[in-house]
Amino acid sequence: MSPGQVILVNDGSTTFHIGSWLEGKGPLTVYTNSLAMITDLSRSPDITLYILGGCYNRELYSLQGSLAEQVLSNLRIDACFIGADAVTPEGQCMVTTPE
Repeated sequence: MSPGQVILVNDGSTTFHIGSWLEGKGPLTVYTNSLAMITDLSRSPDITLYILGGCYNRELYSLQGSLAEQVLSNLRIDACFIGADAVTPEGQCMVTTPE
């Protein structure tokens, strides 16, 4: 991670731990759809935090859907941390939500 980078962190139990790892690595700009990460990331004064909008998923404590996708299509991201629920033998990453 280099100062000044723009980072995307997806929701999930694995990616949740990225928040504390990013502390002290800034200045960084972080985009996330994870409501669980807001508390950890907002503690770091060197992180500018953006929350991606969308439909609230109570089970995953995150925002999802076309609104988040529209925002993402207009961003330039330097590094991306995305979790998956499963990986197929062909290497495809799978998630449980249709979006």
